[in-house]
Amino acid sequence: MQKSRFIFAALLSVLLSHMANANEFESIPLSSDAKEFARFDSALPAVLSYFSKQSLEELKQLYIDSLGEPSVEERKKGFLTLAFNKESKNIRVIISNRNNQRQVDIMIEQ
Repeated sequence: MQKSRFIFAALLSVLLSHMANANEFESIPLSSDAKEFARFDSALPAVLSYFSKQSLEELKQLYIDSLGEPSVEERKKGFLTLAFNKESKNIRVIISNRNNQRQVDIMIEQ
């Protein structure tokens, strides 16, 4: 009986952990005109990608206003990478230009 309780508790823990992962992006804003095209959030690292017509600076400010000052801000080969640490998770936002709009890729890691 004791062993089955332990197994049940372990399985419940794994299930709740996966349910939490499915909601990783709820606390991270998307632009008002976001057109999501990819989402992989069943486990960490979780990734969400979308297109926006907002400017790079507007998108950058959206994430700074929501997540605070980035620990890393790097511009390289047309990509702006912002790294944040919030609620013991590493959040990386990468913004790039694609066909007169911006592509935003958000990655959440443990």
